[in-house]
Order: sequence, then C-alpha cells, then structure tokens
Amino acid sequence: CVNPLVADKLSASKGSGTAKISLESDFSTSEFDFTTKPDLIKSKGSSTVATVSLNDCLACSGCVTSAEAVLIEQQNYERLFNVLSEGEKCVIVTISPQTVASIAALLDVPRREAFLHLAQYLKSIGVKYVLDASAAGDIALIEAREEFVRRWENGRSVQWSAPTTTTAISSTRVQLGSGVQGTVVPIDTLRNNASLPMFDSHCPGWVCYAEKTQPQCIPYMSTTKSAQQICGALFKQVLYRDMQVTPTDIFHVSIQPCFDKKLEASRLDFYHESEGVHEVDLVLSTTELWHMVEFTASNQGDFDDNNLAMDVEGSAADAPSLTDTTSGARRYLSDLAPDNPTGRDPLEGMFRSFSLDGQTVVSAVDSNAGSGGLAEYLFRYMFQKLHGRCLASEQITYTQGRNADICEAVLDSPEGTSVPPIVFARVYGFRNIQSLMLKMKRGRANYDFVEVMACPSGCVNGGGQIKTKSSEHPKETSERVARTSSYFHNGLVTRSPDDSPLAQYVYSNSFGSDMHKHLFHTCYHAIPKLEVIAPLASKW
Repeated sequence: CVNPLVADKLSASKGSGTAKISLESDFSTSEFDFTTKPDLIKSKGSSTVATVSLNDCLACSGCVTSAEAVLIEQQNYERLFNVLSEGEKCVIVTISPQTVASIAALLDVPRREAFLHLAQYLKSIGVKYVLDASAAGDIALIEAREEFVRRWENGRSVQWSAPTTTTAISSTRVQLGSGVQGTVVPIDTLRNNASLPMFDSHCPGWVCYAEKTQPQCIPYMSTTKSAQQICGALFKQVLYRDMQVTPTDIFHVSIQPCFDKKLEASRLDFYHESEGVHEVDLVLSTTELWHMVEFTASNQGDFDDNNLAMDVEGSAADAPSLTDTTSGARRYLSDLAPDNPTGRDPLEGMFRSFSLDGQTVVSAVDSNAGSGGLAEYLFRYMFQKLHGRCLASEQITYTQGRNADICEAVLDSPEGTSVPPIVFARVYGFRNIQSLMLKMKRGRANYDFVEVMACPSGCVNGGGQIKTKSSEHPKETSERVARTSSYFHNGLVTRSPDDSPLAQYVYSNSFGSDMHKHLFHTCYHAIPKLEVIAPLASKW
C-alpha cells in the first residue's frame, strides 16, 4: 500500500459525529478532521471490520488499511474447496517455482519431489491439471527478449513525463482520461514508440506503486505479461478447445509467493469481455496452500468429495509458522505417491519443466533466477547477439550498490563497433526502488534494463512464503531466504526457453502476431492521485 489511511478512535462522544483520519506517507503523517464519521469501505452493519474488493484496491491511489489487515474475501482457499465440491468446473492449478522451493525447504526434499507430491495432493482433491508456472515463464522470457530487442533498436528516450490517464475496460479496450466521458480506444494504441530503458513488470507490487506514484516510468514498463497471466490466457483463449470445454468451464487457480498476485489477477486488463472470463479465477499464496494440506491431513477420516466445502478457518493474511505446522501434514504430503512427471496427458506435459527423462528441473538460467531470471537471461542473450558466442556457464560479474538488493552488470560492445554498452540492473525492495526513481528523474541512471521487485531479496522472499516463525528477526529472514533460494537453484539444468515443449507448441502454431499481442502483452495505467479524485483527502 502506498498511502495507508488509518482511522483513529473517536475523541468525542458517540453522538458528536467527529472522526479523526490520518494519512500516512513515506515521509510524514498529517491529520485531518471530518465532520462526519466516514464509511471507510463497505463496512458491514455494526462490524468494525472494513472490507475491500480487489477492484476497489486497484482503483484508488491510497489505502484505508495496511496490506496485512485487508480482508480479500473472494481470494481464499475455501472458495477452491467449494468449487471442487460443486464439481461443475474443470479446475486447473498453476504453481510458481518459488512456492515449490518454499515447501521443498519445509519438507527438506528436492524441488522436483516437492512439486510432484503437491501435484498428487491437488489431484487427490479433484484438480484436473497441475502446471508448473516456469513453463509459461519460458514464453514470458521469449516475449520479453523480443520486446527488449525492439526497444534497444529504437534507442534510448530522454523524455520522462507521465502519460495520459487511462482506465482498463477489458483486455482489448481502455478509456482515455479519468472522467466518465473518456474516449474508448483499442489497447494497441498505448504500445507504440517503445524505447529504452525497459523495466520488468512481472511484480504486481511494483506495478501498483508505479501506476499510483511514478506514472513517468509507465511508457518504459515491459508490456509482456507475467507467467501467471500467460498461463491463464493460453487456457482461456486457446487450449480450452483441446480440452473440449468452454472458457467459462475452466476454473484457473494460481499459487504464488506473493499476496499482490491476487490484485494482478483481478485487473480488468486481464478480463476477456467476449467470453466473460478472467485469465485467472483465484490466487492463493504458499501459506494458503500449506493451510490446505494441513486441513486435509487433519480431516483424512471424513474428507471426501462430498464434504470439500466444510467450514475452513483462516485468511490470506494468516501466515503459518513451522511451530504451527504439524508433523502430520508433512508426513501426509510426503507419503503421497508422486505424480507422473509428464502429467496425465500431453497437454499437461507441456506445462512441466522437467528434462526429457523427467529426473531434473530445467530452467533458462541456473543462477539469479529466484525472481524469474529475466535480467540474467537478457544479458546472456544480448551477449550472444552482439559477440556471436554463448556465455554458457560463465558467471556474470555484477557490481553491488549500497546493499545486496541493488546491483548492475555492464555488457560491453564488440571491439571496433559504435554500439554503446548495455547496462542491466536488479533493484529489489521499495527503498531501492524509490532511489531508482529519483535517479531516473534527475537523469543520473543510465540503465537499459532493470529487473524490479517490491520484496527485498525478490520473489523467494514474497509475503506469502512460509516463515520459520510468526515474527522473524532480520537474521532469521536472511537465513530462511537463503535456504529457500538454495532449494530453488539446486540441481537446475539450463535449457533454452525456445526448446521447451510449450514454446515449441505456441510458436509452431499460426496464432498470428495480433493474437500473440492479445495473449502475451498488456499495458499499464497512470492512476490519478488521491487528491485529484478525492480533494478532501489532500494534504493542507
């Protein structure tokens, strides 16, 4: 949340109608008096809990609660149990590799085994397909590299100004301007004249921050969708035909290390109005997946297809700790027979990131891949494009900034050419992001590509990952993240994303360039500041 808005206790008597609201920013706190008590957001009757829908959260540039206190009612695992109980949908679950690494560290097993046991568990409760998000991540890498090359060929831009305010209507249309009378235009009109620098846009926390407070960088944000959305787009727009169902018959669940992925899935940019479907129907965090395993393990005696919808306690903001996690849940999951590495059929097999013999996990890069590895991959790709040889397993030399979460690598141009060096960077954590934005505004940053993540240490340290205890000291967090990262990277075998079965299927089929744009690309929006849409909330 960028500007958490907190309601203080009433200082006057109950009948006075005076409430005090404080608007907190990164730098100061100011207080304002309102003559009547505000109905913060959709308060229910006499309850003191305020709830907000996902679209409410995305439509505003300030927040009424801190992120961990927001109750996102429609995005929880009880909904998944209800859908499975009803039996009317074809349920597909996509699991992120960071989630698998977190649970692999918990079970103390290799990442491959953790994924296959999770897949078997999900199928045992009624899920049809269990997919590895890394497969769709290969498509994201290919699309992002082609986008970067186009921007690189167009050169750098010296312009740093906010674009026109826009509002998404669907995956194909946007409205220009913030008023209700704005002009509706095709989404493709916002993707022209792309140039460097290019910012990675796969982190929804960073995207929300940029749209609400740093609109100047929106023209430079990559239009390539995240693996989560690419996977959903493929099933809801293309692969449903092979499954002999309709897009509305598919219930797509994504399990991610980050709560903000719930917000990403709810964006209207990922709503296909002709079919009336979102690309992703439900997002669960790693902790929520583990809650499901605990729930199932503790109800083995009476857990079947007829009582999947039984009452489930817990919310997205609840994070289990190892002290809360029963050994029975670990034993239950470990005792399940692993799923077939190639899946139940060729369609599911395309979304598995294993070697041909199914014994090892494959990835486009084998280091610095915990947040997708886009900077690492682009550096190696551009090195081969410029120098005509592959870096293979050679390590890239990064220069660290003021902390470990900001670093850069310079790709020198070939001798005897006038091609300028290409500068890549990784910037993790909001403090570093704010510094980056300040440097960009002042013209002091010469980056060509920046991999930006809101969480310190990147996605392996997402807010939805399983923690060692409910309240961690910084040292304990560092140790947990290092352990998760080791399980993420151990045993990885590199493979070009072009060689993945899913990529070969996608690019061998003649979807057409327009279809590729529709499936794999999106756009971002300059959201009006809070004082513009709500003048009473502006600072005095």
